[in-house]
Amino acid sequence: MRIFASILIFFCAATFSAAQESEQKKVKLKKPGVASEAAQTPAAEEQAAAGTQEIVQVLKVIDFETIKVTYKQKTMRIKLIGVKILRENEIVTRARYLPPGSVDVDDLVARGTKGVNYLKNKLGRGDQLTIDTDGGKKDAAGRMLVYLFDASQKLINTEIIRDGYGYPNRQNLRAEFRGQYDEAFAYAMAEKKGLWELWKGELEFKDKNKKPTLVYDTQKKISIMTFNVQNLFDNTHDDRKNDHTFLPISQKSGDDVKRQCGYLHGKNKRECLSLDWSDSVLRTKLERVAATIQQINDGLGPDILLLQEVENYGILERLNKEFLLRSSYHIIHFESKDRRGIDVAILTRLKQAELPKYHEIPFKKGFDTRGIMECTFYLPNHELLSVFAMHLPAQMAPLVYRQKSMRFVTMLAQRLPKERLVVAGGDTNISSREEKESEILKKFAEPFWKVSHKIGCKNCKGTFFFGKDQTWSFFDMFFFSGNLVDGPGHWRVNRGSIRLANQLPFQATADKMPQAYDPPEFKGVSDHFPLYAEIEKTR
Repeated sequence: MRIFASILIFFCAATFSAAQESEQKKVKLKKPGVASEAAQTPAAEEQAAAGTQEIVQVLKVIDFETIKVTYKQKTMRIKLIGVKILRENEIVTRARYLPPGSVDVDDLVARGTKGVNYLKNKLGRGDQLTIDTDGGKKDAAGRMLVYLFDASQKLINTEIIRDGYGYPNRQNLRAEFRGQYDEAFAYAMAEKKGLWELWKGELEFKDKNKKPTLVYDTQKKISIMTFNVQNLFDNTHDDRKNDHTFLPISQKSGDDVKRQCGYLHGKNKRECLSLDWSDSVLRTKLERVAATIQQINDGLGPDILLLQEVENYGILERLNKEFLLRSSYHIIHFESKDRRGIDVAILTRLKQAELPKYHEIPFKKGFDTRGIMECTFYLPNHELLSVFAMHLPAQMAPLVYRQKSMRFVTMLAQRLPKERLVVAGGDTNISSREEKESEILKKFAEPFWKVSHKIGCKNCKGTFFFGKDQTWSFFDMFFFSGNLVDGPGHWRVNRGSIRLANQLPFQATADKMPQAYDPPEFKGVSDHFPLYAEIEKTR
């Protein structure tokens, strides 16, 4: 039961307050056909809130959470309410926060694969199932959210949890179902079903109510930097990644590399075939990335470092162990589905208050890109700071993708408690021209956030020189919650601290523009300048 308590706290407690809030709002709503709010009884409200049960026929199980069905003589997609399936990248990431040797990661991944394939193994074309439509609610991807029952009227949503391949997401669960979800999860943990048979260790930070001892207790400021490190790839091929450009020239003679490079065009194709990403080239890249990071804070680097364009955990681990040892960072990273194989990551000295989360941006199926990382840290006075790390779709993608991404990260922040201190940061890929024409920030960010280059960095031209427009742009930004800028709390952004970290000679060209890393000439480090800021204790 100790394992159940520790895991349940972290996987379920975060959604409790949101679910509770949702239920409170539901009670206040006036139901159609009822004379007055005061006239409603609890039984009537529960009945009004309940969904409608209908029969559907399975056409195809699309993935671990989506089923294509025939519903009312129409084809549509449905998604199970309240079930969180652990996929490979999440399993590997969570396992890093358990004591060494306490889990068999390969076995965990194998069991996670069973969870991903659970619906495909259980359901087949032509199966007739019952759905509770929960009032016809849909998610951002247009899938109807349902409670799904099999032919024997077992709730498939909770069967996945009971068999140990998922855990409850209690947000927006109807009251009548919550007990079933909790009971299923308790059973899976107690009986060590599925994943939980191998989850033997306890989480390092299992008790969120117990304040930890912090080595930085006396700090009066917390520093944060965001840095697009431009193609921080190792020089070995990873399956399912388009990393053939970043291999040693000795490994580029095979047909597979030539075929993959053949899909590219112009400069990218030539570079893919001819770039020698050798050990010495990679080492120099890592040295310069580390030097850029450690040019501030007396060589320690920032307390929180947001990175974009990193290939995998392995290259981060090498950077950290060989070149950033003095900074005493620990790594937070999720493997994304990005087509180029580039991820976001956080390196930090701050202690985490809860498990990191990874949010896929709800784009249409087939548009694979980086998600949003969410981490919550203890500040020196034990207040909580939530940080969102992001790398929005590039300029080659339509404008709507950046608009939707900005709206999504804002929505994630708005779900947090109102008193929570929040920072989002990273490469937004929003050019100055695009902002002038479409006002992405004005429409989707500024109603909630304070944008870094609009409250500070007054003498900065930008973090990126956008060759297409021949203009400077703040591709890289911080977004601060209002209580960090104008609030009455203990912590406040130092507007004067917001600046570019670009003082090293190799960072800029003769024209003072960011110098991309050029292996043949051994120039540069990245085509972005890092952005830096400090959050200070006010009292």
